[in-house]
Amino acid sequence: MQRRSFVRAVILFCALIVVTPKSMLFAANAPRVIKDIPYSEAAKGDRRRSFDLYLPADSGKQPPLLAFIHGGFWLLSDDEYRIGPALAENLAQDGVAVALIRYRLAPAHRHPAQAEDVTAAVAQLVKDSSKYNFDARRIYLAGHSAGGHLASLVGLDARYLSRHGLAKNSLAGIVSISGLYDLMPTWNVSNNQIAATEKSFGKNTAQLKQAAPIHHVRADAPPFLIISAFEDFPGFALDARRFAETLSQVGAKEVQQLTPKGTDHFTAVKLDDRNNEVRRAILSFMNVKALPK
Repeated sequence: MQRRSFVRAVILFCALIVVTPKSMLFAANAPRVIKDIPYSEAAKGDRRRSFDLYLPADSGKQPPLLAFIHGGFWLLSDDEYRIGPALAENLAQDGVAVALIRYRLAPAHRHPAQAEDVTAAVAQLVKDSSKYNFDARRIYLAGHSAGGHLASLVGLDARYLSRHGLAKNSLAGIVSISGLYDLMPTWNVSNNQIAATEKSFGKNTAQLKQAAPIHHVRADAPPFLIISAFEDFPGFALDARRFAETLSQVGAKEVQQLTPKGTDHFTAVKLDDRNNEVRRAILSFMNVKALPK
């Protein structure tokens, strides 16, 4: 009986040694979350025109900011999938501030409403950088799927930033994960993509061209990290490859490409593991050294 009690005590003691420090460290490094920060142009209570801010534990230095735009073919929010919150919580553990940008959804609000909302969010973040103590010189615009399209478009078509008094080099870089870059593909894509593009942009050729990042490539583009899922939706990998090649052809100085093995459209943005290839690539692109466990 005494031996059993001793063994139980040893097991409990070992469990406390293994579990408690990690739990305490997670609590100590848990981000401060501020929700529903409105853009300056948003009507009161318009949640679609607001962002959530995840601020890492204070390290004594201003962290860089990743402004992340959710996907959903411009039609759906991230409220159900919660891809953004998971990404933000993980990167905040690495010392990165993260803003989760929302935007008005099609078809009720068609292009350019989405890109305009993203730009308004960026302008608000630049304005509030001192208030929330992140580095305004290191704001990276990122997105997944349709969010990758919006991040790339706003980063390349200087008219969006200029409307808010921001220079075309205001962004430190663009991270696009399984994004869309050509809205008039001549290759095989899904029926869902065709329908979503029509609902969001219409059928006008000039409009589709104007809204496509591939038609705004320039030599002085911000640095790009273009990530494609290994097993993505039809046509996505080809679209990404053509976009990266076109950027390089016009003289863009920093264009990185990554296709992590074993990923699909959704797991490519799942960054739970500290050794995750996409997570490490983003931190390297942002010149961030991951914090120790």
